[in-house]
Amino acid sequence: MKKLFIFLPLLFLLSSCSSVKPTEPNITEEPATMRNEKNKIENLYQFIHWDWGQNYPFNGCMAFTLECLGEDKDVYDYWFFAGVGGDNFTMCYGDNGFLNDCRSVCIDGFDFIEYVLGEIGYGYNYVTGEQINADKDKYVGMAMDYIDKGIPVLVKGAFGEGEYPWDANFTVLYSYSDFGGKLMATVGSGRDYPTYTIDTTKEITDDWIFMGERINDPPLAQVYRNAVMKIPYWLTMPKDSNGVTFGAEAFRDWADDIENGRYDGLTSETFKQWDDYTIFVCNLATNSGGCQGFFQKAQELNPDLTFLSDVREQYRRTSDLWNELEAVGGGFNITAETLQNTEKRGIIADKIREFADCMDEVVNIYNKIPGTD
Repeated sequence: MKKLFIFLPLLFLLSSCSSVKPTEPNITEEPATMRNEKNKIENLYQFIHWDWGQNYPFNGCMAFTLECLGEDKDVYDYWFFAGVGGDNFTMCYGDNGFLNDCRSVCIDGFDFIEYVLGEIGYGYNYVTGEQINADKDKYVGMAMDYIDKGIPVLVKGAFGEGEYPWDANFTVLYSYSDFGGKLMATVGSGRDYPTYTIDTTKEITDDWIFMGERINDPPLAQVYRNAVMKIPYWLTMPKDSNGVTFGAEAFRDWADDIENGRYDGLTSETFKQWDDYTIFVCNLATNSGGCQGFFQKAQELNPDLTFLSDVREQYRRTSDLWNELEAVGGGFNITAETLQNTEKRGIIADKIREFADCMDEVVNIYNKIPGTD
């Protein structure tokens, strides 16, 4: 597929939120009457395929954005970002009313963006909803300027007025109308590119991330090395402020909740299968195989990381465990009735704890590397 946009250097102003020196477009001020009434990024295509296991929207949005900036889409693809940010390695679990399915959902604010973009050497301007509302003309105008140049704007938390089948925590702005009165955001899934409409005359509740210029060019081998060496940290992160746990602890908390009656009292009408349960099955299923390509590339670029073969084997084991979980009735076809049956849910919980054992072993493998504590 041909490039969507050949990147020209952008000149930016330092954002009060960012610790790197990102930049704003060098665009001459124009009267509002000279702006386009509407515009869009013309070459939008389906850049997330749920049926390919691309279940974490941030990574597809980043891949599309980097392609629009002229980067090699075969290098900076969905799977690259799913590894760099830790999504494809890390189980997440929480019973807090949110969809806690990956790191880029549970840890999706400024710190997460700072880490990922720092790893690939890009500047950025992270603007909070509060900042946007304080100076809408400036930031809506910036979004329009980016779209006019063929560059999407990354959006965290675009929950607008359009009918959208998933509450994707990351989307991209790709179109505007009414001289910026309405912005359109999409996660790029499906042939019809379902969108959110963001009415900029109302309060903005999203954060917007404007990509800057490349500030350094870290070797690809180092980026992959950094990511795989971060895995034991991601798998042992402490419970966050929203009650979400990670890695082995996430599996064990989920198993304990099943046995302790989290789903008791629910009926077939009140049991939200996806929100309450199968989103976690999707997480473990996605990661069991989705991480393997990143591991393979990391080994090719860093042949000294021989221990990764053992790490990969533990993730392969979770793929087998997923099939076993389905076989005992604890997979995608789960019912509230099954989760309320003491014997059946006990078998399911025990199987889920086996995933935790695999994650413990991954951490143990890293702990045995000479020079690590």
